[in-house]
Amino acid sequence: MWLLTLFSRLPFWFFYGLSDGLAWLLHRVVRYRRQVVLDNLRHAFPDKSDAWYRHTLWAFYRSFTDTWLEALKALTLSPEQMRQRVAFRDVEQLQHWEAQGVSTLMLAGHMANWEWLFLRGSLDVKNVLAVYLKVESPFFDRLMLQIRSRYGARLIEKAGLLREVLRSRQQYRNIAMVPIRPRRRDRSTSGLPS
Repeated sequence: MWLLTLFSRLPFWFFYGLSDGLAWLLHRVVRYRRQVVLDNLRHAFPDKSDAWYRHTLWAFYRSFTDTWLEALKALTLSPEQMRQRVAFRDVEQLQHWEAQGVSTLMLAGHMANWEWLFLRGSLDVKNVLAVYLKVESPFFDRLMLQIRSRYGARLIEKAGLLREVLRSRQQYRNIAMVPIRPRRRDRSTSGLPS
């Protein structure tokens, strides 16, 4: 873990240069999930040109590698650096609800860096309960827990969320999550019920 912490202290220009190199490697050499991404793009945007698909595929790889390297960079980002890099709007409304003792549910999409979003939110909103999916690798699970709880958020595995909410229903908290649409065998490739 100390090696990753040391690595995370490298400057941003290094991270984004490395990210571009990794994106190229995943896109051109490894071809990581290339067909899946292309199929999804063609399905979601059937009227786009081949040039648009190629451009968007490349943008996917750059975003993918940026997100993972930014997550590692979060190991050593100070609260001030996080505030400079992520704008958190309408925090006054959340703080108002906090003063009233009203719990909130904060949802985010898989856009930009959701890891940074929750870290940034934990700086201004108290009692954040962040829902996560356990990572298969014990090492990476510990790493992601360390990153995600860095500014005070409490983490709970998705499987235990309902039990925790019921157990502590009288307590004020802000539940934060990135919902994931589950795969279902009874759906056609269009995503609509068969």
